[in-house]
Parts: sequence; C-alpha cells; structure tokens
Amino acid sequence: ASPAAPKFEVVDPTREAGNDFGEETLQDEKPNPYRQTPGQALAKIGRLGAAIPLDELPTFNTLSEGGQRSGEAIAFAGPSGVGKTSVTVMFGKKSAELGRPTAGYFVDQSPGAATVRLGQLFGLDRGRLEDPKKFPDAITEIDRLVKGLPAPLFFTDVDEHDVNVTANAA
Repeated sequence: ASPAAPKFEVVDPTREAGNDFGEETLQDEKPNPYRQTPGQALAKIGRLGAAIPLDELPTFNTLSEGGQRSGEAIAFAGPSGVGKTSVTVMFGKKSAELGRPTAGYFVDQSPGAATVRLGQLFGLDRGRLEDPKKFPDAITEIDRLVKGLPAPLFFTDVDEHDVNVTANAA
C-alpha cells in the first residue's frame, strides 16, 4: 500500500503567502503582500480561472478539486511512459481552447514530443508528426491549428538558453 498523501488544505487561495503554503513565518510577522503565488495574485483581481476538468481523468479531477485553474502551476513527475507529457498537453490544449494563454515547460521531453501529442489530440497522424523532414505539411498543419486557438499555446524546453516565464510571457 502506498503511504497516505500529505494534506494540503488551502482554505483561502486569496491569502498572502504564509503558513497555508508551508512557509515559515514568525508568530507576529506580517506576510509580505508582494510574495504570493500567481493564483493568489489572479484571485485578488478576480481573474483566477475556473477549474479545467479533463473528462478522460476523473480521478485527477477529484484530487485537484475539479482540475487545474489559471494561475496554477503543476509539475508532473514519474517514470517514463506514464503519461506526464500527454496529461500536460491535454490541459494545455483545453486551457487555450477556453481562451487562457498557456505554456508547457518540459524537462525530460522535448517540445517536439509535446507537439506530437498535441497533433494527435487534433486528430493528426503520429507517424507523420514524428517525421517532419519527410512530412513538413504535418508541422504546417499543427501550426495552423494552434494559431486558430482562442489563446496562445506554446511549449518550451527548459534547457534552452534564457527560458523563463517572464521572457515567454512577453
């Protein structure tokens, strides 16, 4: 049996960073209002998005209280082949379809692998996507489909020079 998962009970996501997020603060120390998660900042201005449930993953939806929200960052970790890239791409596509600018940062997979998964979600042939030199039209088609989404969607390799959230948001 697996050990019990730790309980992270965040009662109010609009609170400044403090004990709810595991940060140590002195008893009388006032939280710094400039130190907050993206979700806290978005909640304060009324822009925290509704949950993005994935019909294909009901257990994840339950565990995440309905799915991922705008302003949240989720890291998926696990052995090769369990679907980390696929789940990330599913969330990214659905988020962009809902009009939310979305970025996927990949550590152990290239953005190309994520693009192949995205193409499959659009109904494109995996074999054609995996051989762009032989089938350049497949990449042209995925580019056209992504540009047609209501919001920007891009995947980034974290090992590339100068990759960071601020640069990609610009």
